[in-house]
Amino acid sequence: MQSKTIGKIIVDLGVTVLLMLLMAFERIGRTAHEWIGAGMFVLFNAPPAGFLF
Repeated sequence: MQSKTIGKIIVDLGVTVLLMLLMAFERIGRTAHEWIGAGMFVLFNAPPAGFLF
């Protein structure tokens, strides 16, 4: 596979894991929830802006 495709798969997996953690708000707490949300924002906006590739 091309490195760009592998990078996109890694971003997709990261977003999936972060989304599952965001749904566990009661278990992880408010502060972690906000940081994970910020991480998801970065991952969602990284590929179009070309930050990771």
